[in-house]
Amino acid sequence: MSLSHGSVVWTDYQENGKGQQGNVWLSEQGKNLLFTIYLKPDFLDPKDQYLLNLVSSLAIHKVVSANLPSTKVEIKWPNDIYANDQKIAGILAETVISKGKLEHLYCGIGLNVNQTHFNLPRATSMHQQARSVFDRTDILETLLLEFESYYAKMKHDPDGLRNEYEKLLMWRDEIRNFEIGNERTSGILKGIDNNGRLIIKFDAGVRSFNVKEIVFSY
Repeated sequence: MSLSHGSVVWTDYQENGKGQQGNVWLSEQGKNLLFTIYLKPDFLDPKDQYLLNLVSSLAIHKVVSANLPSTKVEIKWPNDIYANDQKIAGILAETVISKGKLEHLYCGIGLNVNQTHFNLPRATSMHQQARSVFDRTDILETLLLEFESYYAKMKHDPDGLRNEYEKLLMWRDEIRNFEIGNERTSGILKGIDNNGRLIIKFDAGVRSFNVKEIVFSY
């Protein structure tokens, strides 16, 4: 199947959805939004591909917040969306780089909309938060419009995109526990750097981390 830039593939059910770091994304049939956006951001330097995570995170955050006005909605670095401290959406971006250029990208999004039961204690849905049923097609259409808007902002105002993302970052300016390698430590989450890495302030100084270098401890 040949895809053009901006194509969206939507499924009603998946048996073995992938999440970050090999985790599995579980979803009941006909309850949630499970879709992939195909992009060809050839203007984007491969080192700046993290900006696409910001685009998708902000788009989902805006839609979820608008539909759940009484719910605390935040972005957990790098690109999970939480509602009242429970995960409501996740993003998995897979890029193809050829000859030093970003050739294309698959942005997979899972948003829990109408599911009512979860095997994981830290998972939730829009239905659970609002106690009402949502039209998934309406949610998808709105989300794609927001994605398009933030994608345009990424082109002309990446700093503004990064600032908006940081304001919505879960646990920002809070002391949190982390695992770095085999060591448990604590520090203050400050934001992200110009490469999308997480900035943590320790007593000994400030460091930045990629996704696989640091794990949040609860």
